[in-house]
Order: sequence, then structure tokens, then C-alpha cells
Amino acid sequence: MLSISIKKRLTILLLTIIFFVGSLTISLSYVDAVHEINEVFDAQLAQSARILQAQLANDLTDLNDISIKKLNSYEPELTIPFKPDSNNGNTAEHEYERKIGFQVWGNSKNLIFNTQSVGTTALSSKSLTPGVMGFSISNQDSHQWQVFSIWEKNNRYVLQVAESLDIRQELVSNISRRLILPYLISIPLLAVLIWYAIGRGLKPLHAVTKEVQNRRPDNLNPINLENIPEEVLPLTNSLNDLFTQLQNAFEKEKQFTNDAAHELRTPLAALKTHTQVAINETNTDKINHSLNNILNGVERASHLIDQMLTMARLSPTEQQESNKELISLFKCAEEVSAELSREATNKNIELTLENTYEQEVTNLKIPLSILLRNVIHNAIHYTPDGGKINILIDSENDRPMITVIDTGPGISKDQLTRVFDRFYRVLGRKQDGCGLGLAIAKQCAIHLNATIELSNRNQTGLKVLIRFH
Repeated sequence: MLSISIKKRLTILLLTIIFFVGSLTISLSYVDAVHEINEVFDAQLAQSARILQAQLANDLTDLNDISIKKLNSYEPELTIPFKPDSNNGNTAEHEYERKIGFQVWGNSKNLIFNTQSVGTTALSSKSLTPGVMGFSISNQDSHQWQVFSIWEKNNRYVLQVAESLDIRQELVSNISRRLILPYLISIPLLAVLIWYAIGRGLKPLHAVTKEVQNRRPDNLNPINLENIPEEVLPLTNSLNDLFTQLQNAFEKEKQFTNDAAHELRTPLAALKTHTQVAINETNTDKINHSLNNILNGVERASHLIDQMLTMARLSPTEQQESNKELISLFKCAEEVSAELSREATNKNIELTLENTYEQEVTNLKIPLSILLRNVIHNAIHYTPDGGKINILIDSENDRPMITVIDTGPGISKDQLTRVFDRFYRVLGRKQDGCGLGLAIAKQCAIHLNATIELSNRNQTGLKVLIRFH
């Protein structure tokens, strides 16, 4: 599976955001700049037209109406040209002079005078009609012009002032370049700075990673939480919890291994002794007796190993939600009782099963069967010959429960809780056992989210109560 580092992921993400936001900002700035430039230039164009109109009005003050009419009838003879500066040999003009100009037209649609830059064609033919004034766009010599037209108050002539849109486009292009170029140049610099900053920010995470990588397999001490960032703290706490669980699991497994080795040593030693006796014995009856002892020892060792393996399978604490199913407690208890009926029959024990009310639980069937098997087997094992064992399926406060009552010797109060410890056996009992039955039962109850309680009956025997939550 292809993976990408957090550093690269954050760098790409931040650069993408910066590029998107920067591009959006530049686009909005461009639109706003174009609008403002048009506003400023239009205002200047209108102001220039009004200044020229005022100047024309002042120059024509002394002319009477007849003179104005006569002037309007003339062909244009006054054109303002561009002239070179003879003193230094250079053109005494600004480059933008060719991009601005004006025309004055009489009310007879005759050109009175104009600048050379705009020629003799009307900049705005519509504005030659008296009273039609304002802004318009004109095409002259493959160039576009912004035109502002204003009529004299008596509609004797119209003044058309024009400005080439090339000026505005050039200004907008210059502004755009000044906006975009620094932005594009800053992107690589931002990438380097972001890469460096993220690397500095991820140093605590790298420190935690390095500490975990450099640990020895047997080092399960918690990670030092000093100088740990808030974002990394949940991960570090989870790792510490995992180390604690592993430490506890290893300690339990170590204790279990030590106990198992101790418990297996005795039956194996007994098997060895009986085998040596059988080898060296010549009497047939004694040989058969030794062989029977070996067979009994093998059965006890097999039982111990089975119990140990069952305990090992129940050790993991992971929940197996997917394996849960709807289980009838009566049917499950019936199946387990049928399996153990031969043992009860051999001891002439009356094994009964009562179902007060049909109870069903959604749970794990295997741990439930193991729980019942160990509890019932334990009752059969310690109940004297001719005794009774009653299994009752009932409920309490709408919670299912199973009760197993026997007529055995019971357990002293000071040992009622200790019998759930691994390999613990009640003192003074003649029956053989490995001390794992009730320990396994308790572990199964934990898997089933149930509780198991032991209590002595008033008369005689033990009562085992299993409550499901």
C-alpha cells in the first residue's frame, strides 16, 4: 500500500490552500484594479473635457453668433500636430500623447479643429446630435478609444475628448505582472519554509517514534510524557496503556508457565516412578498395579494439559463480537449435562435440569459451554456417591441466571474467593484435581460479561450462581 508522510501531506495541502487563496485574491484584486482604473481614467477624461470646454468658452466669448455660425461653416483648418524638439534632436512628446486627443464639432456636424492623434473622423457619431452627451467606445485605426462628449450649453458645438484604451490595458498589465510575479516567486520559498516549519513541528512525534524503535523487546516502561504536544498525547497515552497491558499479560503468562511447570512436575515424576517399578517388577499383579497407576497418571496429566490449553485460549482479552449468537440457556445446559451424564452415573449421582422460564442470551457459545462444563464437572467431582446436583435456569430482575446446587462438602468461607485462583486446591480434599476448573469458569464469565458467585448452603453442599448482564 502506497503511503505518504505527514510532512509531505501537510506541505502539499498547505501549498494547495495558499495557491488557491492567493489565486483567488489576485483575481479579485485584478477585477477591482480594472474597475478602479476605469473609474479614475473616466473621471480624468470627463474632467479634461470640462476644462477644455471652459477654455473654449473663454476663447469664444468675444465671438458673436454670426461668427460662430461662420466658423461652423468652415472646413477644418486647425489641427494640433506633434512637433519634434529641434534643440536636442529628440521628439518633444510623451508616448501617451498619441493615445489622447480631442475634437470639436459644430452643430452642423462639421469639424472645427482636432488633435492629430484622433484624426478627422468623428470619435462618436451619435454625439454629433445636439444634446447627446456622455461616454462611448470608438474604433479608430484598429484601436479602441474611450470617448467623453459634452455639448456647449447653447448646443453650438460639441467637444469630444478621447483616450486610447491601450493606456488602461497597459496599466492593468503592469499591475497584474507586479501582483503575479512576486506571488509565483514566493511559492517555492513558501514551500521550503513550510517544509522546514512542519519538520520542526513534527520533531516530538519523531522523538516518540525513535524512542519506540530503539526500545528493547523486554522494555515495556511507559513513554516519558514531558514535552509531548497535545496532538500527540492521545497516541502516547494509548501506547503507554498498550505497554501496561502487555506487561501485565507477560507477567501473567510467566506466572502461568511457572505454575504449569510446577504442576506438571509431580504427575510426570509419578509416571516415571510407576514406570520404573513396572520395569523392575517380576510379579504380574504388581506390574498390572503399576500399569494402572501409570494409566491413571496419564489421565490426570491429560486433564491438566486440557485445562491449561483451555486457559491459554481464554487468555486474550479481545472481544469477539462477530461470533456472538442467540443461545438458549436450557439447551446449552442440556447438551453439557448429557456430556457429563456418564460421570454422574458412575458415581450414582442424580443430575436434574429445571427450566423455570425459557431464557435466551446473545453471547459466545464456546465460553458458555466451557463455563457450564467446568462448574458441573466440579460439582460431580466433589459430590459424594449417591448425591444430587440440580441445575436451574431462571431470571432475576429480567436478567438470566443459571444456578448449580450440589450436595457436596462445600467450601470454607475463607477459601470461597481463593478457589478462583489458578492451580489452587482446597486443602484436605481426597479428590484429585489440577486447580484450574473454577479459574477457567471465572475467565469464561468475564468473556460472557457475566458474574459467578459461590456460597455454601445451609444444610450441605455448594451453590454456584451465574448472572448474565
